[in-house]
Amino acid sequence: MKIALHGVWMLVLALAGSTGLPAQARSPDALPYPPSCITPEHYYQTRNIQTGNVASDETHGYIQVPRMGAAGYYEDIRMYVSLRRIACDATHSVVQLETRDDHAYTITYGGLLPAIEVGKTGSDVFVRPEVTKSPTPTIAGDDVGYVFHEMPSNRYLLEWAEGVDLNGPITVRLSSPLGTTATLRLPGYVPPATFPNLPITSYVGGHYYDPAHPGEGIVIESLEGTILDGDVTPLRFEWFTYDNDGLPLFLVGAGSDYGHLRKVSAKAYYTSGGQFAGKRSADAPTYWGVVELSFPDCNTLRIRYRSNPSSDPRIPQGEGELVWKRLGKPSGRACD
Repeated sequence: MKIALHGVWMLVLALAGSTGLPAQARSPDALPYPPSCITPEHYYQTRNIQTGNVASDETHGYIQVPRMGAAGYYEDIRMYVSLRRIACDATHSVVQLETRDDHAYTITYGGLLPAIEVGKTGSDVFVRPEVTKSPTPTIAGDDVGYVFHEMPSNRYLLEWAEGVDLNGPITVRLSSPLGTTATLRLPGYVPPATFPNLPITSYVGGHYYDPAHPGEGIVIESLEGTILDGDVTPLRFEWFTYDNDGLPLFLVGAGSDYGHLRKVSAKAYYTSGGQFAGKRSADAPTYWGVVELSFPDCNTLRIRYRSNPSSDPRIPQGEGELVWKRLGKPSGRACD
């Protein structure tokens, strides 16, 4: 069906998708998942086995929605909707809603997003959740989903709903301006038996050390948002250790999380010949070997290292693995 629309009717139709119960205000710390859980890696590549952690089978359905066409017309189309969980840790998950126009992509805009309401399964009480298209939590939920689609296929995160535990069994009700509805249910969150390493983001930055051997440590800096050779997150480290004479030795390096493998392998270098407070510049960096960094959880760093042969007897040699604990976190980027 096609109906001509003019200015005021376009506005009415756009507002129809945002009707339903009003969103409730909440405090910034009332998220159902830690900020370090969901990343662009999860958000855009949920089904990639490397990005992992879909915690439950998705539930899906269809709903009729309007979408704008050329010359001020709209038409009814069928929209595919699905709901899934992404595992964060032993107690937290993220609820992700995906919409996809089940129609030929021949018109500029996608379908109008239905009004979204959520409630505890078995309850008759539904509220409008805060919904975002951002892959990281927002301080206040946005309403970006309640306008015409930018694309025929979209993903949204349900961040918060007044009085509803999104990690428990939930029912999501979608209502179209055309009068059609879709009801999707997810069981309560059951964490998987194992979790992959954390994705490489700025949330893993900080200071790590071995509590049993104080006096040695490593500083991790993740330059999130920087792109090198594609979709990667550069990571830099400074390892404060000792040479074979017991004098301080600093190993530094930088690498990138190519392909979202949740680990970084970097060449490590050291310098020598310098003097305190810049009285003498250090010699050119010397290649030491390879250091691989991964993060099993928010407070643990795994270091695998392998040295390059060296003729200098002062320089440590060998290969091995260390598991260190976090000592400090960057302000405002705490990994929970």
